[in-house]
Amino acid sequence: MGGALTSRWGTSLLAFALIAAVIASGAAIAYAQYFITISSRTNIKEPLLVGKVREFEAWIWPGETNTMQFRIKNLANYTYLVNCTVTLPSPEDKVGDGHGIDVVEFTVGSSDETEDLRDDGVAQFAIKGNEEVIATLTIKAMGDAVPGVFDIAVSLERTVKLDDPPKYVHLSWSENDVYHTMTVMWWTEFEESGSYVVYDTEPHNATSEYAYMVEGSAHKVCYGAHCFPGYWHEVELTGLQPGTTYYFRVGGPGGWSREWKFRTIGLDENVKFVIGGDSRRPWGEGYELKIHPTSISNWPWARDWVTKAAASEDPAFVLFIGDLVESGNVWEDWANWFEGMEENLVTSDGRMIPIVAIIGNHEMGSYPNVESTYDWFKGMFANPGNELWYSLDFPNLHITVLATTGGCVGTWWEPAVPEAEAQVEWLKNDLASSDAKWKIVAFHVPWYTCFESGTGYTSEVYLKYWAQIIEDPAYGVDLVFSGHVHNYMRTWPLRTVEIKEVSVDKPWTKVGYKAVYELKGNSEEGITYVVSGTWGAPTDPYVKGEPCQIRDFMASVAARPSYVVLELTPDGGLHYLAKDTSGKVIDEVTFPYTTEEFPTPGYCYAE
Repeated sequence: MGGALTSRWGTSLLAFALIAAVIASGAAIAYAQYFITISSRTNIKEPLLVGKVREFEAWIWPGETNTMQFRIKNLANYTYLVNCTVTLPSPEDKVGDGHGIDVVEFTVGSSDETEDLRDDGVAQFAIKGNEEVIATLTIKAMGDAVPGVFDIAVSLERTVKLDDPPKYVHLSWSENDVYHTMTVMWWTEFEESGSYVVYDTEPHNATSEYAYMVEGSAHKVCYGAHCFPGYWHEVELTGLQPGTTYYFRVGGPGGWSREWKFRTIGLDENVKFVIGGDSRRPWGEGYELKIHPTSISNWPWARDWVTKAAASEDPAFVLFIGDLVESGNVWEDWANWFEGMEENLVTSDGRMIPIVAIIGNHEMGSYPNVESTYDWFKGMFANPGNELWYSLDFPNLHITVLATTGGCVGTWWEPAVPEAEAQVEWLKNDLASSDAKWKIVAFHVPWYTCFESGTGYTSEVYLKYWAQIIEDPAYGVDLVFSGHVHNYMRTWPLRTVEIKEVSVDKPWTKVGYKAVYELKGNSEEGITYVVSGTWGAPTDPYVKGEPCQIRDFMASVAARPSYVVLELTPDGGLHYLAKDTSGKVIDEVTFPYTTEEFPTPGYCYAE
């Protein structure tokens, strides 16, 4: 059977060999452990120490499981990566193929490494300096396991010192206190890489020089058995001073980030912020463009241009109104998005801009209804409350965020109904709780757009349940921002005077809802609806005679990469500006305002 296994890297190695014997007329598979060997080279000063805790039972019947445990201790003062390899006796028998002998569970301490091990028979994990953990390995004899003699080897190999610096760093507020808190999130491959933030009111060259250090927590993002790689780290900084700039780094044993800075909101600050959404790539590997001949896309460059232009405005934060990525269940989409934001949503002097993120339908999974869950979005952002519908208060400004996903990327009618109903009472209470001078409501799927209402599209569900609440004069809402439609539009001030129930012939509904509205000459007497879905996604051009047309409630339109800048003014007003990536002003107005006419933009302005 052979002697002890030795690592060619000269590292600590644990080898288990199990002998199987046929018993009971070959009806069962029996195992007997016959040696455990720990070895290390003399040139390894601080090897891993490995010891047996629990042996496999003497035998296992087909369909049953068997568990063993062993202890691992890292005597070094720093974190190491460790490879664990499980080798089955037959090269054709893989540890996760559902045949022969399978590994059904492998945990190291509190970390579940089962999927990593079952993928190729090797799991890589990190052990902190001076840490001791218990590893648990459970195998199962599948129904087709052939009785006989088996050797099963489990080897541990300490490889390299952990080198896993933070990626995808971003800022947000996880509670409604923009004056004294800031939440930082980032990603690493290993949980042990550290969940620390060091910060100070002065810049520093070394992490040891910062005045403050806070440790947070790490979590995985999963839907059932499908987990994204690595870990997200989340740290909330509290007790901060309003209107103050802080310098910070994130990381831990796996490495540290570069130094960035952030700024808390001042108690009397006239905040300036950017609004926009829809930065996703075309879906269907470009199929979206093939079936829409007037749509154009320059992704991801258009997305990054908008991000850079938005950062150049030096905003206090960005309100991102959904469809950040194409497929919320695809890790590569998220990694690409966060990489672009970390690189470009930073001011020229190194200030990272917080993201107030709103969920869109594409964050739910893959088209049309694959692995649909809020959890992809919630796992990567830190928002207040349930993280889907919430509000934030700034000086003289209240922002209310709602969730409009239709339950999946396909934005379906049936799940939209309970989604809308679940937010009705919360919405009323939230709007009633604020007496701010300016109130903004933001959500992804709009009901006033270039597309006609009353056709049975899912946006009409939200129109039915929310429009009369949002437009109730008692609540004092001024503007509503949405995305979803990939163009820009600002309406004249209006009131929805009736929501008419109309007959439609759709597989999902036979009843639709059409908005009947009145235009108002005073912005304080009506609601201004804005669509800004132009953060780099394929455009929805306005085309006369096509479904996406210029409507009589529209004050300004465009169909190119752009964003909106809002700034509260010292005299109590609200300056509104829409710009494209070249710096050209698309639209500009200061609220409140009055008008006696409601001119409709010509199609030439939408090109």
